[in-house]
Formats: sequence, C-alpha cells, structure tokens
Amino acid sequence: MPNYRHEVYWQTTEAAEPQDALTGDVECDVAVVGAGFTGMWTAYSLKKARPELSIHLLDAGLAGGAASGTADGFVTPTLGKDLDQLIRVYGAEAAGKASAIVGRSVLEIGRFCRREKVDAEYEANDYLMVALNDGQLARLEHDRRLALKLGSDTKIMDAAEARAYVDSPEIKGAVRVGGALVNPFKLARGLARTLRAAGVAIHERTAVQRWSRRRRRVPRTRW
Repeated sequence: MPNYRHEVYWQTTEAAEPQDALTGDVECDVAVVGAGFTGMWTAYSLKKARPELSIHLLDAGLAGGAASGTADGFVTPTLGKDLDQLIRVYGAEAAGKASAIVGRSVLEIGRFCRREKVDAEYEANDYLMVALNDGQLARLEHDRRLALKLGSDTKIMDAAEARAYVDSPEIKGAVRVGGALVNPFKLARGLARTLRAAGVAIHERTAVQRWSRRRRRVPRTRW
C-alpha cells in the first residue's frame, strides 16, 4: 500500500519552529490573542501608529501556522461577492468604504512585502470571476449595478473576451478585478519576523486559557 503522508504544501516551503513561549507574568499596553493574519496585522498597524506601545501576541502554536498560513494563496476582494447583504446590513456608504478598503488591501500586501523585504512569492495578476450559465451571468450584471451605486464600475466581458483568459467553451462571461497570488505561510512568517524586529513580542506555544476580570481584562495562559 502506498506510504501516503499528510502535509500542507505551504508549510514545506520554509522551516519554522515555535519561539519565546511565555513562562512568567508580563505587563504590556496591548495583548493580542492569536498570531494569525488578523492578530499580526492588528499589531503591525498599532505599532506603526504608536511605536511607543508595548505589544505582546500570544499563540497556542506557531505564528501563522494555523488557518492563516495554510490558506489557498489567493488574494481576492471577496468582500464584494455578496454586495446585496453588505448594503442591506450596513448601508451603501459603509459598504462602499469597506469594499474600497478590501480592494486596496490586495495592493497593500504587495507593498508590505517590498517595503519589509518579505519574500512571500507575491504576484499581482488580478482575479477572474466567470459565469457558466445564464443565471450566473445575470448575477454578474446584478452585482455590476450594485457596484455602480457604490461609485465603482466593472466591465462584464462577453464569452469571447473571457475565453482569451480561460479557453473553455463553458464560459459565458466574466468580470476581472484586482487580485494576486501569495505564499500565505511565507507571508505570515515574514510578518512575524517584521513584528519582532519592530519590538513586538510574539509568544508561540502559549495558549490562553481564560481572561481575568480585574480593572483591565488580562489573558491567563495557565489556571
């Protein structure tokens, strides 16, 4: 029987071992629980805005070693996939601002990699959303009308234009928007190195068990 092994490809592209487990008490201005992309980008933005802040990140495993570092590697403006609900829940103005921010973030990741010299195999090459039937084509038209309300416009390609990118007879139309490819594990590990170089403490292999309700909320890594 073949000797199969289960591993995530991204995690084979860079060696990484957990570091700096928290073994005692520390005081800081900001404690972030979870060193995935959400936690690390939060720490990065805070440190940029307020360099004097003492920031500690705590992660039960490896920074970027869970869902963030094992993602599919596609950087897409996915917030815009359900504009209907976004507008219905938050209103057109807020939905427009959120969509614009997400769209800019695709380029911001590339800028971060160049600025901080992080080799995350970032490649800006846009994102193609295709329609394979009349219903999906109608949905692209519907989303385009919603995008116009938010001050943005997208061109819907006909079948011939779309097939210049993906030569499949099944494609009836498509929309091309900003997007990129990236190695998520290298991006996460590069972000962790950047944070440490900026003075942010990252405690890996440090699970938060509970929160102590004192004057301020304090994460506890042991009972």
